[in-house]
Amino acid sequence: MEQLTREQQLILIVLIGAVVIGVGVNLWRQNVVQKPVVITSTQPRNVLVQISGGVNKPGLYRVKAGDRVAEVIALAGGVLPAADLFKINLAAPVKDGEEIIIPLKQLISLSSSPGPKPINLNTASEHELDKLPGIGPATARAIICYRLAKGPFKKREQLLEIKRFGKARLKKIYEQISI
Repeated sequence: MEQLTREQQLILIVLIGAVVIGVGVNLWRQNVVQKPVVITSTQPRNVLVQISGGVNKPGLYRVKAGDRVAEVIALAGGVLPAADLFKINLAAPVKDGEEIIIPLKQLISLSSSPGPKPINLNTASEHELDKLPGIGPATARAIICYRLAKGPFKKREQLLEIKRFGKARLKKIYEQISI
């Protein structure tokens, strides 16, 4: 083997040193630059929701994220008897800032609802006339026969022209019939 000259030895040492330094810098950079650490919380976070409408205690409630509407209703003291739960999804998860409105069933007021519509003597069927108080199938047929024979009724009092139809019967149905 040939001996290297001093100059060649120096070049070889510089090259080996450069390789060692390059490898060292590369290893150092890999250790210093770390991958970002993702921290996930194992505790569920709390959210604030508002509930109103058909519940006993409407207001703001702090619950866990992902809790269901049914759980918020329970916190609000349950629902009122007039609450309409068929119009909401009780299993829906709640979100922060959500407003939950429990609708109320439509209550029908007996005093404000109009009564049944009067039966028109000129267009009523035998079945419709038979529903009137004091009017049976025979009288209903008699009213229709009168209408066919004499033409349309012009006033309610014309019912008195029908055989066995008296003032008492007319008075009983007067408000329930029309012309």
